[in-house]
Amino acid sequence: MLCAAAHLLGYVSAISKEQYDELKDKGYSLNATVGAAGVEAAFEEYLIVTIWIPEGEQLALQTFNPKLGIQGGISVLGTTGIVKPMSEEALLETIRLEIHMKAVNGDRKSVV
Repeated sequence: MLCAAAHLLGYVSAISKEQYDELKDKGYSLNATVGAAGVEAAFEEYLIVTIWIPEGEQLALQTFNPKLGIQGGISVLGTTGIVKPMSEEALLETIRLEIHMKAVNGDRKSVV
């Protein structure tokens, strides 16, 4: 029963270049998620969700985002909870930057 319901509801996926070209005038961005099958696809134009976090820009300043160059708001994980790992080089650079910032601010001990 659950499997049948899942097929009926469908699923979403990242917007393709072709979909973006077709939907950009409706406010879709290049990193949008769109209905790919089932109800999700059939009712795409009616199921638009906007995530808004009050004071997200101020909250973001208290996170690691500014050190990663992420500006203008807070990061929100998608519903899948899947995080694409950074390259090893990017991770090392992030750790180096964090250690450097702590040293500049006078911290002499750091836990990584």
